[in-house]
Amino acid sequence: MRIYTLVLLVCFVAACSGAPSDGAPGAGGAEDSNGAPDLGPFYDVEHVWMSPAKLRLAVGEQATIEADARDAAIEEVDNPDILWRSTDPAVARVDQQGVVEAVGAGQAVIEAVADGDTGRCEVEVYEPLESVAIAGVDDTFRPGVVVEPVLQLTGVLGNELDPDDWAPNWSSDDDQVLEHLGDGRFAALRPGVTEIAVVVGGKSAAARVEVGGYADLQIRLDAERWRVHRGETLEITASVLGPGGEIELDHVAVNWESEAPSLLEVDAAGLATGLATGKALGTVSVRASAHGASAERDVLVVGVYSSIDSGRRHTCGIYDIYTVCWGLNLRGQLGTGDLTSRAVPTLVVGGHRFTSVSAGGDFSCGLDADGRAWCWGANEHGQLGDGTRSRHTEPTAVQTHVKFVAITAGFQHACALDLAGNAWCWGSGADGRLGIGHTDDSVTPSPVVGGLRFRAIDAAEHTCAITTDGQATYCWGNNDYGEIGATPKFTFASTDLASSAEPWVVTQSRSFEQVRAGDDFSCALADDGEIFCWGSNVDYQLGRTIYSSGGDVITSFRSVSWPVSLHEDPVSYTAVSAGYHPCAIRDGKPYCWREDFHGDPTSPGFVPVTEPTRLRGLAEASAITGGYKFTCALDEEGYAYCSGWGVDGELGSGSMQEYVWGSFVPVVLPTVESSQ
Repeated sequence: MRIYTLVLLVCFVAACSGAPSDGAPGAGGAEDSNGAPDLGPFYDVEHVWMSPAKLRLAVGEQATIEADARDAAIEEVDNPDILWRSTDPAVARVDQQGVVEAVGAGQAVIEAVADGDTGRCEVEVYEPLESVAIAGVDDTFRPGVVVEPVLQLTGVLGNELDPDDWAPNWSSDDDQVLEHLGDGRFAALRPGVTEIAVVVGGKSAAARVEVGGYADLQIRLDAERWRVHRGETLEITASVLGPGGEIELDHVAVNWESEAPSLLEVDAAGLATGLATGKALGTVSVRASAHGASAERDVLVVGVYSSIDSGRRHTCGIYDIYTVCWGLNLRGQLGTGDLTSRAVPTLVVGGHRFTSVSAGGDFSCGLDADGRAWCWGANEHGQLGDGTRSRHTEPTAVQTHVKFVAITAGFQHACALDLAGNAWCWGSGADGRLGIGHTDDSVTPSPVVGGLRFRAIDAAEHTCAITTDGQATYCWGNNDYGEIGATPKFTFASTDLASSAEPWVVTQSRSFEQVRAGDDFSCALADDGEIFCWGSNVDYQLGRTIYSSGGDVITSFRSVSWPVSLHEDPVSYTAVSAGYHPCAIRDGKPYCWREDFHGDPTSPGFVPVTEPTRLRGLAEASAITGGYKFTCALDEEGYAYCSGWGVDGELGSGSMQEYVWGSFVPVVLPTVESSQ
């Protein structure tokens, strides 16, 4: 150390000067055998290492700590002078041999000091456990509550010990009555008496616990959704909870009740089944109860649409086993028995069970399971087929002995196919749209001339049909824009082409699966999924611009009288419709087109639609139909959505809203009265 260096320097100077030291033979120490003074120990301690560096002792225990002194080169220093001391002798004391004695509970540091450097050992002294007791379980507990026993620990010195410093092991003698939750808490499950026990630090204790009867329970009801289709099953789960809502009593039996079992049956397992055939649709309250507790939820019993069809300003559909309509009703076309327009699907009166329905200009028609045709609404041209020209606001039977398998309502006429594929039409004969060889009206079904047999038929102001073998498509009736496919092939302006009162072959070169007669055009879906349209293209009803090149002049055709592909390169679709505007389904997504089908061209910000455009708000579409500037579709489950013009309730959304352009809104689910 630095003091010894100074002494050596002084001694060296003194020796060199020859000056004698004070006293004989010098006060600095005795001389050695060579006459040099003895300076005592000489070392330089830089580190003191303690082993162990931490100790945990019970009161009364002893342990020895070793101190290892090292110099700057980490070499061991021999026989260093070490001073031992404790920061808190009331907790732990140490002697000069490094023996530590635990005196009282707490924390202390044992220090070893050598040549100014200090080593440290942290010592924790605890009071040994003397006894264990359980408190806080004298009450009678209700099933579903959490029991939290109090652990009481006493040390050998009589002090209360902190349970958090120990690791107790809890158990229950009967987990059916009282189940340990794993953290020193227990769940009371059912009435009974059991014993809980705890083992800690080698000591143990037990206590009796009583669980009484059920009271103040809670019930929570859950389901994937709170509606069920008629004939399907909905799983409802009931969770019985204790008074605090924390513990679930899954062993408690629940009693199930339905407010209207004729609409919704609920079994003992909570499986709810929709009503039987012919019953009402609506909201039913389901109730689950247990030991005085109960919970209720409303379940909407619904049907789904198997089909929908839009007319000029209204839509009708087969909803479950019922026929419903919504929209404009000035001529009784909704079949509700009055002339009030509806913004929600409303039951067609009369108790009929139609298998198909078609909405026309201002009337509608349907077929029942026996093949009988019924129509309702306007009838000035005999389009109801009942032999009169009187309007009817509810279904009236079409006067014929013929049984039909398909029916379509056009603008002012209707057509149907019989079992053999023969076509029959009635109503307005203008432009030859009945196909009966003349243009007179017919107030009852008349056979279409030509002896052709068809498998599909559709009507507007003209009629189109596909032959039973699918190899030919025919149209007849109005041909202002070539919509029946009559020659000439192209026109450059709106011109009255020759209408036909007899079926006119459109094509025999393509096999069509579907054909639709539109406002002033026609569209068809080929068996390979490609769509073809013909007729007016004034407002891009054909979905694209059709050009003809003549020298240096390229002219855009306003109408085309033979089928033109919707896309220059083939694109596959699964369905097509044609009303005021065409629509189709591609990859499950709805598309529509016509310049003004989705808005008013005079409105600010109007953007014309000149090609198939995706409508939003509907992830997957299974069917699509269009009216005058509105479109309706079914999703993959059979729920209905509409988009577009809605001032007379055409959207079925519950309000007479002006319009919803470019995106679908849900049609309100019908509620059908049981009396119907």
